[in-house]
Amino acid sequence: MFISGDPVTYEDAIQSEEWTDAIKKELDAHEKMKTWEECDEVPKEYCPIDTNVKKARLVAKGYQEKTEEQIYSPVARLSTVRLLLSLSVQKKWKVTQMDVPTAFLNGKLEKSVYIKIPKGLKKCRGSVLKLNRALYGLKEAPKCWNETFNKFAENIGFTRSKHDVCLYTKEKCIMLLYVDDILLIGEETDKTVMELKTQFNTRDMGILSTFLGIEFEYKDDKLQFSQKSMIIKILEKFGMSQCNGASTPLEPNFIVTKEDEMELVDVPYRELIGSLLYVSMGSRPDITYAVSYLSRYLDKPNNKVWVAAKRVLRYLRATQSMSMVYEKTENMQLIGYSDSDWAADPTNRKSVTGSVIFFCGNPVAWFSKKQNCVTLSSTEAEYVAGSLVSAELIALKGIVKDLTNQQVDTVLLMDNQGAIKISQNYENSKRSKHIDVKYHFLKDSVQKKLILIQYVDTKKNIADIMTKALGRCIFSVHLVSLKLVAGDNCP
Repeated sequence: MFISGDPVTYEDAIQSEEWTDAIKKELDAHEKMKTWEECDEVPKEYCPIDTNVKKARLVAKGYQEKTEEQIYSPVARLSTVRLLLSLSVQKKWKVTQMDVPTAFLNGKLEKSVYIKIPKGLKKCRGSVLKLNRALYGLKEAPKCWNETFNKFAENIGFTRSKHDVCLYTKEKCIMLLYVDDILLIGEETDKTVMELKTQFNTRDMGILSTFLGIEFEYKDDKLQFSQKSMIIKILEKFGMSQCNGASTPLEPNFIVTKEDEMELVDVPYRELIGSLLYVSMGSRPDITYAVSYLSRYLDKPNNKVWVAAKRVLRYLRATQSMSMVYEKTENMQLIGYSDSDWAADPTNRKSVTGSVIFFCGNPVAWFSKKQNCVTLSSTEAEYVAGSLVSAELIALKGIVKDLTNQQVDTVLLMDNQGAIKISQNYENSKRSKHIDVKYHFLKDSVQKKLILIQYVDTKKNIADIMTKALGRCIFSVHLVSLKLVAGDNCP
């Protein structure tokens, strides 16, 4: 995506001295890394890949590449990032941020790849270039970089997490990789910083300030973060910068009927929901239910959901300065809230699962999801929800073990006594005999004491905000529990 006014082609770029300098800097980086070598021609068994220059980046057209190899490359889960941040606040560690320039060029190719000589590259004796490094755009480039970084991390004493392979730990330092961004916390990070600089010419960005479009700020022993700048850009993009605000993301008890589904509209609905989804994942769990519900209509948007999506924008307009605040507590537990809204969908009567999970008293994971099956009672719906949440809790428990080298108490809170009773009892009953075996994961986890299940009053169940469109009063109560604070009230 280009910023307005930026050149799109090489010919446009060289008309500007500023962009000519940027192109030179990019090509100099390739020369330094020995990305390619000149060749007279391509061997017959290889097909060349064309290249393109965008924003002073030399990019191969990987979509022309024929490959059958495994090219998957992992990225860190956002919940892992937040676990790391919550732990850093608990330990009073500041997060160091680093960036790897031209990261993919550090990866070496395992096969021969040839490209046509790109425009702007002078003094070439051959007619094609054979790549030595994983040029941007190649399908295998992310994988090559990830493998290179992993080998480096293990060579300097880090252990790769089995629960999130982008997380690395050693005795007094924790490191997380997100593509070409690196976060470091611990008692001793200086040595790792120097090793990263030596190996990858990494830039030290100092104390964490902006990461993945999320803005961070330390105030005393607290860490607050928001996506205000991103929200402003989204509002501008969809012409809602001056819109009237809304007190909640959706109207209370919002629902779409079959009649509403008939009124189709041709609007950039998918693009808007995608933008809202990233905001909800980053720092705004308060819009998660709304985004999840509206995501059901990506293929066939109707007028009602389009108006509702713009209401979410109106809500963000009113709360654009809202921040999530992490603070130190005496509680090292991992606590998950689980809830469901039974038979919430009027068209197929499927229920909704909602969850919010806390570590050290700070929210680190949240989701809202329509259940895959039709349940016969609210108890069954709550039991199914509890199974999904317990699986997430156990996954996070493994990451916490990697981060802290200790087992922490893991608690699941539910507001349905019937579901709790089923999870604690292995006896057959009429109410549970038909439930799919996969949902008995909850019962198995409780029996093995992987998690402790407890009752929470419905009014105090924070996951309620993930299952339905609430009215302003109840919604506002849950905002406080989610550690979301209006800009004027931030510490």
